[in-house]
Amino acid sequence: DELSGAGEHQLKFRFHLAPDLEVKRETDNVITIFDAAGNKLLIKPFGFDAAPTAERVRVSRNYGERKESLSICWTLLSKLSLKVRFAIIPLLTGDNELMLPERLGRITERIGQ
Repeated sequence: DELSGAGEHQLKFRFHLAPDLEVKRETDNVITIFDAAGNKLLIKPFGFDAAPTAERVRVSRNYGERKESLSICWTLLSKLSLKVRFAIIPLLTGDNELMLPERLGRITERIGQ
């Protein structure tokens, strides 16, 4: 995303999760979302350096239904213009996680950061 404007703004980038997913913070700004089967989704932002927070929220898929869930939020105070990107990397159960740093390195090279 490219945000244009002038002055300083508080920006929030959110990922709303389905119920029954868990979150683990890998580094200062990288998180992994995982399910009970061990499937994972790694999310890494580019273009800013801010720590994510996990906020408890409720979601409703059907009328009158409310389930506990999480919303992952990166909050930053920044001057505009700003270019922000997120790498979203799926990892299935059994994937070689030792290859993850190499995959992140390739993505970082492509994005140019």
